[in-house]
Amino acid sequence: MLYILMHKDDPVVVVSIDQFGQMTDVNKKVYNPALLPLRHQSVPNGLVKWWKERAVPLSRHGIEQFMQERGFEGPEEYLVKNLGLSLSDTYWIKPIDSNFSWSDINLYENDFRSDFFSTPGTDEDREIPAYSANSSLQGDVEKTWAIMNGERVLIKGNSSHQSSESLNEVLASEIYKRQGYDNYVPYELTRIKNVQYQFGCICKNFTTPNIELVPAYDLITSQKKDNQISFFQHMTDIAIRLGVSRESIQYDIDMQLLGDYVLSGNDRHYNNIGFLRDTDSLRLVRMAPIYDSGRSLFVGTEIPKQMSDFLKIQTNSFANNERKLLSYVQDKSVLDVTKLPSPDWVKKLYEQDPEQSEDRINSIVWAYEKKIEMLREIQLGKDPYQSLF
Repeated sequence: MLYILMHKDDPVVVVSIDQFGQMTDVNKKVYNPALLPLRHQSVPNGLVKWWKERAVPLSRHGIEQFMQERGFEGPEEYLVKNLGLSLSDTYWIKPIDSNFSWSDINLYENDFRSDFFSTPGTDEDREIPAYSANSSLQGDVEKTWAIMNGERVLIKGNSSHQSSESLNEVLASEIYKRQGYDNYVPYELTRIKNVQYQFGCICKNFTTPNIELVPAYDLITSQKKDNQISFFQHMTDIAIRLGVSRESIQYDIDMQLLGDYVLSGNDRHYNNIGFLRDTDSLRLVRMAPIYDSGRSLFVGTEIPKQMSDFLKIQTNSFANNERKLLSYVQDKSVLDVTKLPSPDWVKKLYEQDPEQSEDRINSIVWAYEKKIEMLREIQLGKDPYQSLF
């Protein structure tokens, strides 16, 4: 079937999508190449790859059962049934013979289905709105978009019976709040029905019909990288050309990476770093607020027991370990260690989860305190990693 890829009400390109939701062809006649998604512009068939990656990942906890219960062959079929709509940007697909407009179907202004935490056949599953905001929602932890008191909110769960990821999101929020920093996503704990963990977390959407999210991965894959430069410089150079100042990027990166360091966050990959883009001018306005800090404080990994363990923490970001990642921070004093939540505050936060053992909580708090000490040393010009070399 033929569709027009749209950016709000502006046609971008005609595409063919088969019965399984897979994009099979892109019409050579491009209506507006300037509006093409940035992701994978540097490679052949980049739009086909973009479409496939837009679909909810099969690695998402519970998604395969969800697909089976609702009769979807796969994520791309789920995506096309929901017109490729998202609450992160303003792209969608329009059946070529339809009269749909952006005002008719966009998820920012119209009701939608919150179908991931619902049960097939329930009243919630049979709600009137035709489209779901979840078919393009990324990440491995179970989550759903919902409308609460007229606001678009994201409800996130956890990867196990413990509420660790949700607790860490709240802790990260507290860190940036106490710094007086204005560019982070505030998370709060929430209860979710019929799940194995005590708490999920909830946050308000930070995009609008006029401001969309462009992940760093989109920038990095939009143009070929010179082998002589790092991915960080590649991303930064493109972002500057698209409207953001180098000083603004560096300030936000410094705060983000230092916050991750204190939390031992190991999942600040290129899709967990982003930029905000004006949907009319297509200019970047600032780095996106800090989001997705849940994979911190050793979720799913062993908590360090001695100093040598702290010196070898691996990361999934611009560098593969914390020491290298810190090299991208220009102002290591931008995060004030005297304003960080106390170890006692962290302990009380974790004690709200009955699935956390006392020993684990004490180990997490000890590790958190140790990382603060290490950052304080670094800010004083010392190198706690020198023993490795």
